[in-house]
Amino acid sequence: MPTEKEQLIITKAAIYDLMEILDSNKEKESYTTEEIKTIFRAYLKEVSK
Repeated sequence: MPTEKEQLIITKAAIYDLMEILDSNKEKESYTTEEIKTIFRAYLKEVSK
């Protein structure tokens, strides 16, 4: 079980990853709620492997 500090590092890393994914599509200025959910689901599926 990760410590509280380790869990914070893991959470920050995940948020950073998701920001990078959203920023990677420079043509897109905004995302719908459904698009963000799709991105989050794909991210969670990938990191769960």
